[in-house]
This record gives sequence, C-alpha cells and structure tokens, in this order.
Amino acid sequence: LCAHTLREDWRLNATWQSVCAKGKDAPRSEDHPWPMYRLGDSSLGIRADFPFGKGGGLENKEFVQKFRFFLHEEGPFNMSDAEDCFRAKWKLPKRGALDPFEGLDRKMSHENRMYLLELFLWQSVREHPMRTRDPSQASLFVIGYTPIMLEWSQPCANIGDGNARQRAIHDTLSQNKWFKRRGGEDHLFLWTRYNLKPDKNLRSLLDSGPMVAVLERSFFMLQRKWPRAFEKGRVIMMPYVSSGFIDADIDPHRVARDQEYPHSRYFFRGNMKRHGEGLQREVVLPGLAKMLDKADFKHRKVNVGKDKPTVYTDLLNETASELRRASICPCPEGDSPTTLRPFEALAAGCLPFFMVEKEIIAYDIPFPSLVDWDSIALFARSMQDIGSCPNGLQETFRVLDALGGPKASSEVAERLERMRQRGKEVFFRHFSFLRNPKGVVSSMLYEARELLQRGFAHNMYHPHLRLKVEHEPTQQEREKQMQHLKGVDVHSGDM
Repeated sequence: LCAHTLREDWRLNATWQSVCAKGKDAPRSEDHPWPMYRLGDSSLGIRADFPFGKGGGLENKEFVQKFRFFLHEEGPFNMSDAEDCFRAKWKLPKRGALDPFEGLDRKMSHENRMYLLELFLWQSVREHPMRTRDPSQASLFVIGYTPIMLEWSQPCANIGDGNARQRAIHDTLSQNKWFKRRGGEDHLFLWTRYNLKPDKNLRSLLDSGPMVAVLERSFFMLQRKWPRAFEKGRVIMMPYVSSGFIDADIDPHRVARDQEYPHSRYFFRGNMKRHGEGLQREVVLPGLAKMLDKADFKHRKVNVGKDKPTVYTDLLNETASELRRASICPCPEGDSPTTLRPFEALAAGCLPFFMVEKEIIAYDIPFPSLVDWDSIALFARSMQDIGSCPNGLQETFRVLDALGGPKASSEVAERLERMRQRGKEVFFRHFSFLRNPKGVVSSMLYEARELLQRGFAHNMYHPHLRLKVEHEPTQQEREKQMQHLKGVDVHSGDM
C-alpha cells in the first residue's frame, strides 16, 4: 500500500507490518499494516475456526422449511398490557396504528430509543411465519417477557405490581414441561438494557439454561447480571435501534436537502471526552483529524434530562444528513465495543472503521453467521493501542489516507464504494428495525439455530478475555499508558 494501491483481497503490502506489537505474544498479521486486521484472518488465532458470514443465509432451505419456534405468550407472558402502558406513558401511537413509531425520535432520547428492541420486534415475533402454535414442533422457544416495557411503563394500573408479574413468570416457566425438558437450553429471552432489575428468582432461572439476546456482551454490568449465560456462550448479539432520521426511506426532498451538506472523507460526531477513557478520544481523534484531508470530527454531547428534546432531535436530523455525505466513519468503542455508531454509518452509506481489539469485537458483532463483516467494514486496533503506541497516530493516518485520501487509487475507491453499497444492503436485510423488523427477527432466530446446532463452545469468551473485560483499566492506568501524548497540542503540528 506504499504506492496507495490495494489488491482486491485486501492483503496489504508486507512492509507495513506491525510497528507497535504489544509483546511477543501479541496478535499480528503480516498481510495487513498495523493497526489494521480482518475478522476472517485465521492467522491471528482469535476465533479462527468461525466462518464469519458463511452460515448459508436466511434463504437456507433447512432453516426456512424446518425451523420453527414457539412463543410463550400465555398468561403472565402476555405483555400486551405492558406495551399499551408503555406507549401511553411515552405518548406514542397505540398498538396497531398505521405508524406505531411516529414521532419516536422527538419523544424519547436516543439513549433510551437505541435499547428498545422489544417495542420494535415483538409484533414481528408474533406474526413471524416460522412461529408454530404447537410446542411439539418447535426447535426454539421464545420467552414472551419484555423487561424494558414492563419496567419503563410503571406505574400503570393495568399491570399492577411489576415484581409480582415477574414472580408469576418465574413460577409459570419453572413448571413448564417444555422448559424442564432441556433445562431451558432451547429457550431464548431478550435483555437489552444493563440497568434493569429482574426478580432474584427469575434472574436465577433465566441464567440457568436459556440463551439471552443482548446488545452489550463486553459490558461488565451485563456479565454480572447473567454470569452463567455469558460464561457458557449462550449469548446472541443484537444491533442497536437506529434513529428514524437514518433508518427510513429517503424521499427526493430529503435527498436534495442532504446534497447541500459538504462532503467529508472522514466523519465523527460524539463525545470526545468520555469518562473513563482517559486521553483516547480527546487526543487520538483530534490528532487524526488534523492530519487527514477533509476530516469532519466534532465533539457533540447531549445532556439527556437537561436539554430539551428538540436539542437532540435537531442533532439527530443534522447528523443523518452529514453521515450520508461522508465516506469513512471511525467507530471507537464506548461502553460496548460496537455502540450505535457503526449501524447508523452502515444505514447512511458511510464505511465503518472499527477501532476495537479483535479479541473483543470478534465476539461482539451481531449475526456473525449471516454477515461477512469484512465485506462491509474496516477494522483496526483500539484507540488505547493507537494512542499508547509512539507511532500509532502516524501509522493510522497512513492507512486512512491510503484508503480514503485524495491520492487513493481508483481501484481502492471503487472497492470502498462497493463495500458501502453492500453495507446499506446488509443493514436493511438484518439491522433495520423500522423498515424490516421481520429481517431482524429472522436473523436472531438464525443465530439461535446456529447455537443449538453447533453448540455453545465456539461462542465462549476465552478465560483471559473474560478477566480482561471484568477488570477494565482505570482512567489513571489508561492515562499512564499515554503519557507520551500529554501536553501535545494537536493543533500545533507536533503530532
């Protein structure tokens, strides 16, 4: 890639080997310049036997014709009352309305909306063609328990005591013959918010055998909530819910409006001063922005609960237009390795540039059996690694400049454009809650089928990774690793 060229198979010039390996046992590949890597590169030895994106697709005949699931929706599992109360409390249209999510971005902050898988998926689960009403025909049992809607709808007279409802779910499920048949191993439930408070006995029951669909696998608060499920690999990763300004059909008027925004080669919006991440975003992103051509990186933070809803609504609307005019979108890790950012980048046609260690992200991306992530995203080491390496910023700049800079070859530009278009298609097919919730449900069911057929061993974190996630470095430790960047003025040319 020294001459800004890139071969079709993404094997990069060997002279760009790792400049900052973390010890003799650090994962590295001679095919890619540091800090880049491919998820499917088995030479790195991380989840090397997993066929990313090679599961056969949602059209797999055996899946379509033979796989069936049963929805536990009887008695206390029927969450229609919780959904009605939830919609009333948040002033959303009633169930069954022509547009049941109208105005959601104006009525609820993005920090709440992004977790609401239940609200978007449950109707599609009920109506899904693979649902059977005969439990004897089911390969999978979906537990009709919607913890967010149950907790966030309180107080509500129609529901009564939410804790009593959870106890009733526990009592009914623990006595169900289909649950007891395999100890719940062929059951699945959703748990998409880290700070919900399950009943103690229900929590123990759900952690004993069922699979759990989550958004944040590497977030320690979820690992503590469901320790046995996480340890055994009974985890299905799900995508976050994107903004309606992005996950929507684009009318001609909006297309014309978006064209008024300037084109950026590299784009980032978000909090550059996240607590606990030390100097990572505060120095690495501005440092890269200074070196890169047409990099549009801005610090944006919404104070949910303090700012008026119009503040973040306007920000979401503007960011949607800016994303559609961007080429490459850096996606550093946040509380979770993925965050919402890469999904909205995919929807908008901006190529995600993950900045997360492979040993973490390889287990944290949604629907790995269905999606060939190397064909729709770029992957690099974490900002902590980049920032703590003396030459990290310069090497990362060289990679990004060769990929998306003004001197990038036409071959590279065409390859990236194909990846962007493919990313938009993948988003609609697997991640679009507003336009294709059935596709999200089908993808979740497919991954559950893969786990049931292959077993859970391939989906288990290595023990040292579990320890790593559980014992994240403190802010002081992070900043100590980046001492060489302290006092550097990113605007002075010292980078």
